[in-house]
Amino acid sequence: MVAAQLADARRIQGARVPVNPRLAAITSGPTIAWYARLIGATDEAVRRDLGGLPAMLDRVDSWIAAGVLAGDEPNAADYQIAPSLSLLMTVDELRRAMKRKQPVRLPRVAC
Repeated sequence: MVAAQLADARRIQGARVPVNPRLAAITSGPTIAWYARLIGATDEAVRRDLGGLPAMLDRVDSWIAAGVLAGDEPNAADYQIAPSLSLLMTVDELRRAMKRKQPVRLPRVAC
């Protein structure tokens, strides 16, 4: 799962890194492993989070229906949640799963 996400991240970034590519290649693996440990990104944690995703999306849908999100004027919640959902949708497997469910209507915010 993590390997697929890293491959997706590499594919969509397309940014130039101001670091020698060889140095970046040598240090990226240990850096990613360190960060995963720091934030507790274990297989178990990922499975648990993915299992809770449908309920979280339902909650977002209920906030949209209640007018808390995606109203006429963007609010703090729009600026927090819309980018998070957009980021989730950069992962192919999550985007497909989100589309199978009733799609969440992302609040439109200018970032």
